[in-house]
Amino acid sequence: MMAAGEIRLSGTTMRRMPVLAQSQIDTGPSADGTPAIVATAQSGGATGATVWNDPNDATAGIIAVGYQGSYHDQVVAQITNDMLAAGIQVANGPTICLTGGLCARPDIFAKDPKFGGLMVIEVKTGQNPTFTPGQMAVYPHLDAPGSLYSASPQLSAFGIAQGQSLPAILGLLWLQTNGATQPQIYPLSAFFP
Repeated sequence: MMAAGEIRLSGTTMRRMPVLAQSQIDTGPSADGTPAIVATAQSGGATGATVWNDPNDATAGIIAVGYQGSYHDQVVAQITNDMLAAGIQVANGPTICLTGGLCARPDIFAKDPKFGGLMVIEVKTGQNPTFTPGQMAVYPHLDAPGSLYSASPQLSAFGIAQGQSLPAILGLLWLQTNGATQPQIYPLSAFFP
């Protein structure tokens, strides 16, 4: 049985709420003495940022995610190289934002040379990868023209000026646990209905 906020795909459960991959979660007091949650993200044995999440603060959220390190970067580089070899225009990590100011940096932003359609590919690797709060805010709006804008000069190569609103964008999730597994590709809309 799945918990609320989960989607089961091919035996893999992805949570729509931020859950730290490869992390430790402990409780402790916040600045005002009320209970809070501390999460320490780890990647390859290295400890990442520690973030306090006050459960009484509706705007608080776990910001750090378990970055999957060099393997993630290798997958992004391979996809990018394959797309460039196919004549597809690609930018890595451009900033796109909601008009309210929340932003995300998709791993790959691409433009189909034949039809001109825009695409975002978010790569997730490792066990139980998660979305950042920015991704969780921005990605549900990818297919809504005008709800996002470019905050990145990188997209000027696509004819999109910094500050310009974006048309509808196809969002894809590339999920690959490690080099021994085959990638699974899903529409991001499956995670953000």
